[in-house]
Amino acid sequence: MCPKKDKEPLWVLVWGGLEDVAQALHDAPGIQDKIRIYWIGGPNKKWSANAYAYIVANFPNLWFIENNSSYYGFFRIAMNLIV
Repeated sequence: MCPKKDKEPLWVLVWGGLEDVAQALHDAPGIQDKIRIYWIGGPNKKWSANAYAYIVANFPNLWFIENNSSYYGFFRIAMNLIV
């Protein structure tokens, strides 16, 4: 949670499922205005479908970047090193 009184937002990088973010927002909805989410999603959107749907339905004003392709380069580079 973000109990500290600060004008700067807390940046949260999520690579994987959104369950922890959804739970934090559920437990303390007031943090919505204090956090910035950068989510590297990709296939995790399928695996975290309920958490994603909960966030979208209940926190439409959440500052949220969804990036579904940045991890591709990680695997592509690794595959080139193997060859």
